[in-house]
Order: sequence, then structure tokens, then C-alpha cells
Amino acid sequence: MDLSLAGRKKLKEEKILSPGRLAWLRLKKNRSAMFGFYTILIAVFLALFCFFLVPDASPDSNRMSLPVSLQRPVTRITF
Repeated sequence: MDLSLAGRKKLKEEKILSPGRLAWLRLKKNRSAMFGFYTILIAVFLALFCFFLVPDASPDSNRMSLPVSLQRPVTRITF
């Protein structure tokens, strides 16, 4: 199978795109889809790094009081 120089150039010029690349190109054309994509991306970023962005400075914020945790959600507790 001997290809001429012109045939080789033609093969190199043709771009075969993967299904993921085709989907990304199609997504980029739709402005509302890109807005939704970036909104979800920002929400994921905030969810992953929220502790570093806004740390909780209250003392004993991660300590769990077992008697309080066993109460019903509507129970009033005065400290």
C-alpha cells in the first residue's frame, strides 16, 4: 500500500475527532449550556474548598455532644 505524497498530505489534513471532542465543540456553541457548565463548575469548586475560603472560628465547632445529638430535630436546647 504505497501512498503518494498528495495522498499522505490529504490524510494528515483530515482531522478525526473523538466523540468527546465533538460533544465539547457542540457544547461551546451553546451559550446557555456554557453558562450552566460554569455555574456547576463554580458550585463544585465552592463545595470542595469552602472550608478554606470561610473557616469556622467558633470554639469546639466540630465537637459533638451525644445527649444533644440523640434529641429530636425540633428540641430546644439552652446552653
